[in-house]
Amino acid sequence: MKNIHVIKKNSWEKLGVDAYRKSAIQRAILEYLISVNIYITSDEKINYDNEQWLLIIDDFETYVHKHKGDNLPTTYHKKIILTTDQDLIKDGVQSIDDEFLEWFVKNPECEEVYVTEHLKQIDQNNPVTRGSTALVFSHYKTRLPLESTKQETLEEAFDKWGEKRGYDKYDVLRFGAKWQAERTCNHSYILTTEQGHRVIKCSKCNDTRPI
Repeated sequence: MKNIHVIKKNSWEKLGVDAYRKSAIQRAILEYLISVNIYITSDEKINYDNEQWLLIIDDFETYVHKHKGDNLPTTYHKKIILTTDQDLIKDGVQSIDDEFLEWFVKNPECEEVYVTEHLKQIDQNNPVTRGSTALVFSHYKTRLPLESTKQETLEEAFDKWGEKRGYDKYDVLRFGAKWQAERTCNHSYILTTEQGHRVIKCSKCNDTRPI
């Protein structure tokens, strides 16, 4: 059952210069999250007596709602347990780990991920609970599929989509090869000027970004 929900942000900012000093996959994650938030939900029973972040899912839209114990939602909803939404993270919702984000950026069509609950021994520093062997909730952990989605070659992708849409195969393969090189390049950016504009440019693959 679907438990991964991607919602576009109302507004977003451009990447800072520091982002281009990161690895290719880290930058790909930042670029992806510039315009969207990811929410992973659970079908676990919701304790409506406590404040909860919920994902409201109706026929018209999907949106985030904070239940405060006195405004029970009447539409279909699920509890949010993991997210990239910084507002929710600041309010105590667990952030999605980088391992899953790296996998999801490469497999954005995925709609479901298996999530496990990790437990820990109850606080032994508390004189009331000291000596107890009881286990309490610690954190959630996503489990990635054993096999990632097969990656198409440039030729396979063109044969599947490009020719039907009337694209020139040479131009598509040339552009695709450049895009792949930029994605796998361990960028080394320098500050320079091109056509009167200040830019940062990779000395290895010539990837150029405005600042």
